[in-house]
Amino acid sequence: MKYLYLRSLKHRFIYLAVTILFGFLLLYISILPYSTIEESVYPQISDLFDMMNHFIGFFLFNFLLLSTFVAFSRQNIHEKGLFLYFVLGIVWGLLCEGSQYFNSTRSFQLMDMAANTLPTLPVFLLMKNVRVSET
Repeated sequence: MKYLYLRSLKHRFIYLAVTILFGFLLLYISILPYSTIEESVYPQISDLFDMMNHFIGFFLFNFLLLSTFVAFSRQNIHEKGLFLYFVLGIVWGLLCEGSQYFNSTRSFQLMDMAANTLPTLPVFLLMKNVRVSET
């Protein structure tokens, strides 16, 4: 992934719309009532699978979020954009897990919060060498 073709106006708003929709989907899923189907005979495996789901979902969200910042930057993304990306990625992860604290059918867990916020760094490292190309 050496070049990212995001510069046309249509692509910018597609990335923005998909990022917003995916972010609200994550928030919606995080406040759904906990189902008994998720209970497992092997809780350690179930917990690991749950953390992987959190990490993968927020990895995709952070990838879309950073891609949106890249799409709207005039050149390669600058320091203010990166700072805003990190803040939004972490705050959204905290918000999704923190909303479960106020929901009586869900439980707030620090490990889930870590799985929600940690993907901001790997996505940044994955995309730091991406060059933006005009199309």
